[in-house]
Amino acid sequence: MSRERDAVQAAQLWIDVTQSADPDLMAERILDRLEHQAENAEARQVSEEKFLAQAVERMERAAHARQRAARAAAEQRRVEGLRRREMERRRKNARARERYRQQRLTEGARVNKRSGMHALAIQVDPRAYRAVKAEALRRRTTIPTLIGEILSDSSPTPVAGSSPTEPRWRRTGEGRKANQHTRIDIGDEAWLSVRRHAIRHGLTTARWVGVVLETWRQRCDKAS
Repeated sequence: MSRERDAVQAAQLWIDVTQSADPDLMAERILDRLEHQAENAEARQVSEEKFLAQAVERMERAAHARQRAARAAAEQRRVEGLRRREMERRRKNARARERYRQQRLTEGARVNKRSGMHALAIQVDPRAYRAVKAEALRRRTTIPTLIGEILSDSSPTPVAGSSPTEPRWRRTGEGRKANQHTRIDIGDEAWLSVRRHAIRHGLTTARWVGVVLETWRQRCDKAS
């Protein structure tokens, strides 16, 4: 349609040429005018294409910049989340260490529903513990009660060979420091005193109770 329209317009211009007083001059002027219009149109086309290319390039740069900003923000949120989780992990570890420290201070002792009844895995010479059981049977009392009495009555003097620097390793069976799970019926103040004596001598509460029972057995053997 555009080409047909141009052809019709060109035919009309030719009529103008033929009807003019100087057809050659008229034709030259018309062609010059059309050349000028074509050059202007081509210049506008070049400018438009250049503008469109630059506009598209800038819009793409802006889109890429927004994408990079979004990725950077997402990465920052991820890193911040990792940092918060790490801080929370450290706080939890610190709380766990503090609970462990408090637990070590009490040497893992458990208090039963009955007031003053403590459960503990002591480290004691099996011979001393057998002597405690035999004495409890002779007195017609319980082992926890007898151990509580021994701990309350004994002076804080460790037996020979139970120095504060001795290693805190454990053995099983008939070893020098075999574990013996037992309960101890003792008042809270006396129990605190037992723990303080253990700390003062550089021993665990479990080992200190064993030391006291071993000392008690030696005294019993000397007295008999």
